[in-house]
Formats: sequence, structure tokens, C-alpha cells
Amino acid sequence: LCWGRMRPKEVVLYSASFYRYWAAAKAYHDLVGGVENTIVSRLITSILGGGVDLKSLYSAEATDPELCVMGRNVFVANGVKLRTIDFDPSGKVYFGRIVIRDDCMLMDRAVICQGSNLGKGVTIGVLTPTSPNVFLRDQSLFVGNPPFQKVSKSLTMRSKRSSIRMGGSFRQLLNTLDDSSSAHDRIPISTEPSPRASNFSSKPSRKSSIFSNSRLTKIMSNEMKHHQARDDDLESVTIGRTIFEYLVIQYCSLLSLEVPVWCFIGLWFYGGTGLWNDNFEQKMGVFIALSPFVGILVVSWMMLSAIVMKRLLVGDFSKFIKECEYLPETHIKVFRWRLTYLLVYESKKFLLLTDNYELTRVFWRLMGVKVGERVMIHPEAYLYETDLLHLGDGTHVEEMATLFCHTFRTRHLELKPIKVGAGAHIGVNSVVLPACVIGDNVELLPLTQIFPTERITSGLWHGNPAEPIRLGDSSI
Repeated sequence: LCWGRMRPKEVVLYSASFYRYWAAAKAYHDLVGGVENTIVSRLITSILGGGVDLKSLYSAEATDPELCVMGRNVFVANGVKLRTIDFDPSGKVYFGRIVIRDDCMLMDRAVICQGSNLGKGVTIGVLTPTSPNVFLRDQSLFVGNPPFQKVSKSLTMRSKRSSIRMGGSFRQLLNTLDDSSSAHDRIPISTEPSPRASNFSSKPSRKSSIFSNSRLTKIMSNEMKHHQARDDDLESVTIGRTIFEYLVIQYCSLLSLEVPVWCFIGLWFYGGTGLWNDNFEQKMGVFIALSPFVGILVVSWMMLSAIVMKRLLVGDFSKFIKECEYLPETHIKVFRWRLTYLLVYESKKFLLLTDNYELTRVFWRLMGVKVGERVMIHPEAYLYETDLLHLGDGTHVEEMATLFCHTFRTRHLELKPIKVGAGAHIGVNSVVLPACVIGDNVELLPLTQIFPTERITSGLWHGNPAEPIRLGDSSI
């Protein structure tokens, strides 16, 4: 389809070249469908010419494997998108290469666009996009939307000296902030233009003056502090261990979920055909009569399986990892954590089948979440490390909202609690990170991110990083 290897190329939308490249990309995704982000998909990607580390425990699938080069020890969290295709309003389509060098970390739901070139040790924050053809220097931290970058001057992750480079609209945002801030709170802005800065809006962002330079400085300082390397006890992962972990996960999933569910379905089929062989109406009647019972059995088993697996593998998350303890990703406890996460969220799919808020609330309470009265949790919400979560009375967690009680700091797992007050509202696709406190009646609009250790006491918040639209009874 590509007449050899796929290379970076500019084509016209709906041309023959576009369809050939597009068909090749779709064929690749159909091939790895069902085994995404496993040793199997990485092996397929490597055979097809993609640059990928087979020993990586966490990875993502690019739009096309040959256009993505990933170094060693790259950490890729959930929902990361590697977009090697960019569509231009003029009718042109850019197939560009993505280069991710050694020791990079791509956090949840980050989007890496075509032409992005990430230096060694770069960290991309949660819900953070890169612009096309951007170059990020070694050991830098790239967070927010619109994104801004903090770079270590010494180019070592242990350095505490830093400066910030930002894209067009974010630079304009900071120029419009409250001029009453002291010189100590000012953030040094590089005059160096951001690559392909035209991809950002040329208009100043409508931002609140409450979102001060000092708060931004504090956020970036906290993030960069945890960005320092802690690799003294990080051992390399072998291919054998990667394959072993994959087989263990598949076996546990098969044994605990798929086999029992298919047994229930087999009994249902036998009850409709084996006991009544002559009359078609009798068969249909038995099928219909048994349907609700089989549904209840399947849902009950999946709920019970998730609870039992969680208790067996980790027990209580608040006691699983001690406070201020950091475990490397190769630690056996981290593998148990991964296995629990995969099995629990595989079995959680039954919540989507029932689409019932009350059953969802009961499930999370049984899983260990401290749930108050009148709490509404959408079946597609993601609650991690349940024993560390506290949801106050009347809290509403919307679809695809994510509450992380874990974070990977330079490939080390850390667990911290999250507390959400009474009457709080967590909007669609919002992300709350560890050690956060959300006060009573706080509302987070869709796609809002709360950074680790932040305390939001009141008001209406939006954006990434989050900023207030309204505090208490006063509007901004």
C-alpha cells in the first residue's frame, strides 16, 4: 500500500496517496486490535518496522508504526494518543514522524501530534497536547492546555534551576495577569518563539486575574520537584518478565471472567435447546424466561470477581503502600497493582450494561470508596485506589471523569488520598490528581485538571491548569 516503507509525506485529502496511507494505517490497527499495549502488539509493531522497546511495560499505539520511534524506558499512561496524521483546512494531509527518546513519561490522555520531537527525559502532563512539529528539550516538563514548558538549565533531572518557555497564547495570558504581583512572583519568559506557534490561538485567552503568577509558579515548582530522577533502584526489565506478566494477566482474566461468563451463557443456551427439542415456541419461551436470571448471574459474578480480586491482590490500598513510599515499576507490588487495575476495570464493564447509578454507587462502596448519601457516579467514571477516595454527600461524578490516587514520578509509583466535599460536581473528562482536596459545593467544568496537592475550597473552576470562573458568590 505504501510502496515500501511509510515515510513522512504531505498529500492531498482524498487523493490516491491519501487512501493508500490511510488504508495501511487502518490495516495495522485491525491487526493489533484486541492486544493493544501488550508485548504482542509491540512485537507486531517491531516486525512492521516501528521503533519500539519490547521490554516496555507501558506503551501506546501510534496511528502508523513506521512513523513513530520510541526510545528505551518510555512510560505511557492510559488514554495517550500518538497522532502521526495532521489535517490542514486547505485540504492537505501531513503524515509526520513522532520521535520519543529514552526515559520520557507521557501521562494520562496526553496527545502527541505529528512531527513532535521529544528529548530525553521529557514529561508530558495529564490532558496536555503538543503542537505539530514541536521540539522539546531534554529533561523538560510540558503541562497544561494551552501548554507551557519548564526546562532544566543544566539538562539534568536533578537540577533545581529552571526556566519556562511557552507557546503564543499562554505567553499572552501571562502578560494579562495582575500587575500587582511582586517581582519575586514573576515567571521568566523566554522570547524564543515556539515551533509552529501559529497552531495556538493568536488572541489573548480570557483568563481570570485570580489565576496569579505565584500560583502557576507553585504548580510548576511542585511538578518539577517530582520530575527529578529517582532511578537508583530502578532495574531493567527483561523480555522474559514482560512475556510472563502478559501471560499471567491473560490467564487471570480468562479464569476469573471469561470462562465463568461463557459457562453462564452455555447453560442459558442448553436450557433453551437441550431441554426443549421439539417445540420452537417452548424454546423461545425458555430463552426469554431465563434471560433476566442469566443477566443477574453474569453481573453478580463480575461484581464479586472484582471485589475478590482486589482483596486478594492488594487488600486495602491505604495500607498497600506506605505514605511517602515510592516503588519502582519493576517492584512486585507494582505488578500486583497493575493486575488489580486491569481485572477490576475489565469486570467493571458490567456497569455499562446496567447503566444504573444506584448499582454503580453500591459497587464502588463495596470496593472501598467512602461514599456519602445521594452520591451519583456515572458508570463510565474512573475511580482508582478506592480505599483512598472520599466522596461527600450529594457529590456528582460525571462520565469519563477520573480520580487518580496514584501517580508515577519518574517511573516510581506513589499513592495519596483524594477528598471530595459535599455537593461537589466533577465534570465530564475532568481529572483530579493525588493528594487533592475538593471543597463543598465546588464545581469542575468538563476537561478541568486539578494538579497534585491542590486545595480547591469553593467556586466554579475550569481549564488546565484549573482556574476559577467564580469564587463563592462573586463572579469573575
